[in-house]
Amino acid sequence: MTFTYPPVKMSALGVLAVGSLTLAACGNGGGGNGGGDTPEPPELNELVDSMESAVADQKSVAYSADVNMDQDPTGGLMTAPGSDRAEITTEIEGEIQGTARLDVDYDVLVDRSLLHEGRIYASGQTLADWEEADPYPGFDTDSFREDVDGLWFDVTEEVAGDPQYFTSISEAFDNVFTEMRSSGMLDTSFDAETGEHDGEDAWVYTYSDDDGAAEIITTADEDEPLLLRYAVNLDDGAQHVEIDFTDWNEAEIPEAPAEDSLRTMTDLDDLYVEHDSGGF
Repeated sequence: MTFTYPPVKMSALGVLAVGSLTLAACGNGGGGNGGGDTPEPPELNELVDSMESAVADQKSVAYSADVNMDQDPTGGLMTAPGSDRAEITTEIEGEIQGTARLDVDYDVLVDRSLLHEGRIYASGQTLADWEEADPYPGFDTDSFREDVDGLWFDVTEEVAGDPQYFTSISEAFDNVFTEMRSSGMLDTSFDAETGEHDGEDAWVYTYSDDDGAAEIITTADEDEPLLLRYAVNLDDGAQHVEIDFTDWNEAEIPEAPAEDSLRTMTDLDDLYVEHDSGGF
């Protein structure tokens, strides 16, 4: 048997929230700006190069993203009992160019991954959780969990080319800014004004029309504007995304995995065969 990651029975969404940054509405909006002591905001399309440079100069960041939508791409795993909306929460924290954690909170479990030295590692405990959530007949989940406890499995090649996955936070932001430029988002006229976000001066960019609405908040610093918040509501609420960027240069850095805890996909295949009594 050859194991495929992510499990086909539960297609992990990974960084769906990051990908949704490119889904801002297009059209013609009004312009405006605020007053006070905070500098007036430039147009968003004039700021994006500085935003990209600012991210590249930072050491670490944390962000949390909440996504909810009408349709559940996991076949029900994101939809809580009694709810008619699919929901998922993604948290990423760590070094922009180094080690970082990626946690994706589904309704049934938290999918934990680690980004380290240009590789993506899936938590052994998460793999065991997948099996408990949707078990195969004849598979010994308990003994499998014991054997994968504390291990990290290298799934880099398994997810190569999938835009939902990346090998560093830096790579994720590179994709965001590239797609912001190519999607037509920067041709949209956002209303721009000064404001405050979590106690610091900020520039607030908003847009809305009959198809949806978007909000982007950055620090009020033309030389080093850092993303603080992104929110988008599309198709009359069919998809809603809220992302908060915090702890720039102060994020908690996860401990690098011990060398003897790292495993390959071949190792994982062998473990699945070992614990399978013929159900696969």
